[in-house]
Amino acid sequence: MSELRTTSNLAPRVRNVSPYRNVIASRAALWNNDGEITLGGSDARPKGAFQVAERGDARVPAVTMDTGMRETGIETIDL
Repeated sequence: MSELRTTSNLAPRVRNVSPYRNVIASRAALWNNDGEITLGGSDARPKGAFQVAERGDARVPAVTMDTGMRETGIETIDL
């Protein structure tokens, strides 16, 4: 499996959120448990969208909301 697709889209994400001091781009998927998930292309938006897939193109780190907040030092979040 290749990590190229997910790694290469981190730079545009960082650029897109750069005006916002309260947004942190991360190379991890928000998920219901910590570990890794497999991503594949999305039929809904073939260019640039991903979905969790049993046989996907890339494995990426996955973190829960609690882990993501702890790792970035965020104490509260407003959804």
